[in-house]
Amino acid sequence: MNIFTLLQELREKGPLTPDERVKKFLKKLQSHKIGDFIELDGFLLLSKPPNPPTHGVYYLLSPLSPSEIKASTIKTYVVLKFKETTKIVGKLESGSYVTVSGILEAYPYGNMRMIIVDKIETENYLKYWTDYKEYSLNKREISEMFSNTFYSDAEIIDSLIYSLFSSPNIANFEWNGNFIFGSLTLERSEKVLKSVIGAFSYVYRLLPKEFRLRAKCEKFPYIDDDMDIDFLLTYPESSYKIYASTSKRYLNSDIPLPKWTLKHFKNRDAIFLIPKPSKISPKDFLAYSSETPWILREPIGVEQNREFEQLFPNLLVTVLTSQMKLGTLLEPPQEFRYSYINFIEKARQEHGEIIDALLSKGMLFEVNRRYLLTADLFGAMTRFEGKMKKSAIKESIWLTEEILDRWINELSAEVKLKLLKEYRDFMPKRARRAEQALKIFEDLEATSPKGEVLKEEFYNALVKFGFSSKQSRELIERLKAEGFLLEPRKGVLKLIRL
Repeated sequence: MNIFTLLQELREKGPLTPDERVKKFLKKLQSHKIGDFIELDGFLLLSKPPNPPTHGVYYLLSPLSPSEIKASTIKTYVVLKFKETTKIVGKLESGSYVTVSGILEAYPYGNMRMIIVDKIETENYLKYWTDYKEYSLNKREISEMFSNTFYSDAEIIDSLIYSLFSSPNIANFEWNGNFIFGSLTLERSEKVLKSVIGAFSYVYRLLPKEFRLRAKCEKFPYIDDDMDIDFLLTYPESSYKIYASTSKRYLNSDIPLPKWTLKHFKNRDAIFLIPKPSKISPKDFLAYSSETPWILREPIGVEQNREFEQLFPNLLVTVLTSQMKLGTLLEPPQEFRYSYINFIEKARQEHGEIIDALLSKGMLFEVNRRYLLTADLFGAMTRFEGKMKKSAIKESIWLTEEILDRWINELSAEVKLKLLKEYRDFMPKRARRAEQALKIFEDLEATSPKGEVLKEEFYNALVKFGFSSKQSRELIERLKAEGFLLEPRKGVLKLIRL
């Protein structure tokens, strides 16, 4: 039994369609009698209704967004009559999502209804989706949707799901969450590259245009022959935006994006799904910026199917509802922070000095930035799960570890030698144990919102990673005395950078 049939059997309602939205709109409208006060959400159409009376200003209200208005088999509008005393809150455009309140009346033309508007207020477009929580999917249904549509390694499919859920902002780090799925394919891997573009394009085509990152505000003509109306519509703005590479046009750029998107990419105010044919470089800016910079050698299979397409609006309801529940994190949980530091120390023990080179400023695994990118993974997983779970901490760090291992395996011996030389030339000469202690301190500092580390916290970390209690106390005092660490307040340490 496929997921679509299962949903039909287990749910009172199945896929969220434009017709279902219209029915809900009509149900609310019909639950009120002429003369009742009513409050109704919809999209403002700055077009006169058929045969408007000579007095007053009249427009229309549609239950459907600009991207869906042509898709419904049920056509319905409500006439809005504006008075001199009508209160207008926000900027009104043709296509604005609004809440209208006023008295319900009959419209003298046909069987339409009219609201004598007391107040009209622009609303967040996302409310249009989150008002349909009953259409949300659970974790199992989403996983099945994607596994029946995309064929690749499980972590690649999971990364695509996480990217759509995106991540909460991290307030104490002033970090915009969102998500960048920057997959890299080896040069001349034409088949792989084409498959990744195909997978991203398939998702992108299913997105309502309101959710696509656009260079400028778009207007398009809308004609309803039955009502004899035509006018221009504008897509309402949304804080949830996605950009996906759908062609090879920009692939020769260091960041394979059109110029107008670069500010959004650097500010992380949209989700990006970007493939890139690349020589594997630890300085690649796309990989440096991506939560999941997978190196792909095999194509991603895509099977276009009716179930995935019909349930895609339900997925968007789930995603946007999850964002409402977890919009911002003050900072990652302490358990996440210490698990991340443990991962770094384990990687150092396993791979040696090459890890420190990759953790350097501007490199693929720069400690502070990769910590925040891994926190994004954790945040996206939490949204997907519907609540914070310890398993998401373990899974997000495991994925980062998996990515690190693949990169180390892919880097050529020549690149590794060059990287190590640059790192050794840059690093000041220090005693081995003091240097090791400073690396531990830098990891603690990189994962601290204010860049400050408690003295006791540093001591505990030194003991945990192999120093004796006496050595730890002596090292802390030595690093302070030699000018590597500063104690600006009692019990608080900061690194002094040369």
